[in-house]
Amino acid sequence: PLPTQVLDKTYATCIGGNTTQQCIANMLWIAFYFLMRPGEYCNSGSAADKSHPFRLCDVTFRRDDWVFDTFSTPLAELVNANHVALTFTTQKNGIKGEVIGQRASGHPTACPVRRCLHRVAYLHCHSSSRTTPLGACKVAGKWRTLRAGDITQALQATIREIGETVGLAQAEI
Repeated sequence: PLPTQVLDKTYATCIGGNTTQQCIANMLWIAFYFLMRPGEYCNSGSAADKSHPFRLCDVTFRRDDWVFDTFSTPLAELVNANHVALTFTTQKNGIKGEVIGQRASGHPTACPVRRCLHRVAYLHCHSSSRTTPLGACKVAGKWRTLRAGDITQALQATIREIGETVGLAQAEI
C-alpha cells in the first residue's frame, strides 16, 4: 500500500487539473479505501481480462438505515449519505455480488463517501448511463475511462517530488 502522504499530495496536485486529473484524484482514494487493483477502477487494456471497472450502477449510498436510489435521488440529498457500498460483479476474486461498504471518515478529502459522491455527481452532471465506469470522464465530448498508466504517471510525479520523505523510490511504483 502507498503511504497516505502520497495519496494526499497526488490528490492535491490533480484535483485542480483537467477532468482526467480530477478523476484520478478521486479514484485513488476510492481505490485505497476499497483495496482495489487497477483493473477494478481502470481499463486494463487486456482482452483476456474478463473483469471491468466499477460502474455507476455498482454504487449504493446510505444514511444510517436509509438507502438512497443513486439514480433518482437529487444530488442535494445524496450529500447526506454517511455510507457508500460497491457491489463487486467481476472483481475481487470472482465473488459475484459481494458488497463492501465504507462509512464516512469525516476527512475533507480522504473519505470514501465524499470521493464516491464526487464521482457520482460528475457522472450525473454529464448524463452518463448506469453502466458508465466510475473512473470515466468526458474528454473532448467523449467518454474516456482511466487507464492504469494514468494512475502510474500521477503517482510517479508525486514520488519524484516527495518519495524520499516517505521512504519510496520512483522504481517502486
